[in-house]
Amino acid sequence: MKKTALILLLLAGLVSGCVYDDYMPIDQTGTTSGSTDTSGDTTNTDTTGTDTSGTGGTTDTKVTYYGDAKPILDQMCIECHNASVHREGVDVSTYTTAKSNINKILSSIQGSGEDIMPPSGKMADNLIQILKTWKSDGLLEGDPNAGTTTPGSTSGNYTYSADIKVVLDQQCTACHGTANPSAGLNLTTYALVTANIDKIISRIDLQTGQTGIMPPSGRMADSIIQMFKDWKSQGMPQ
Repeated sequence: MKKTALILLLLAGLVSGCVYDDYMPIDQTGTTSGSTDTSGDTTNTDTTGTDTSGTGGTTDTKVTYYGDAKPILDQMCIECHNASVHREGVDVSTYTTAKSNINKILSSIQGSGEDIMPPSGKMADNLIQILKTWKSDGLLEGDPNAGTTTPGSTSGNYTYSADIKVVLDQQCTACHGTANPSAGLNLTTYALVTANIDKIISRIDLQTGQTGIMPPSGRMADSIIQMFKDWKSQGMPQ
């Protein structure tokens, strides 16, 4: 009996030692079965196609006559298609007439050979797309003051980037841009503008109705013309 009791005590000690020697704590840094991994994003919402930029949704702007179409038509079409001279019966000098002739306009600017308009050469693709989008957006009129940003300087000291470029982009570069510039005159960079400043001033200083006046839609405001002259006299700072 004593031997049996001793053996049982020894076995109990061995079992007890094995249990505690093999014990390993559970790793709490990972994920547990049936729980959610919280080490990263705590949400599981699919945001595909959702604007999360903080801008409050889409920022698409509709193309309008005053903001987009009119500057192109004034620079590239109105000289031959206005209330007085309306070749092929097309007048694009107002919102109403441009709207009513939009199909003819789109057909002619996407034509080829002798039928293409303007006669100086095909419009840049981005300008054609603006007019096409104007139609697809519903031929909206827009704000009459759109696209008439006032040059930045109020001190009388002018620069190309703040003042001159603003006017040229609004009233000249649709015809005098990088794609087929009218009369070979590209006015899209500071270097090109300074090299042609005398020609620019001589053209914008003509009176409405005089041959060669630029822009063809009519004489710029006297204050804008004077700004170009002052900028030249100030050394044409960039």
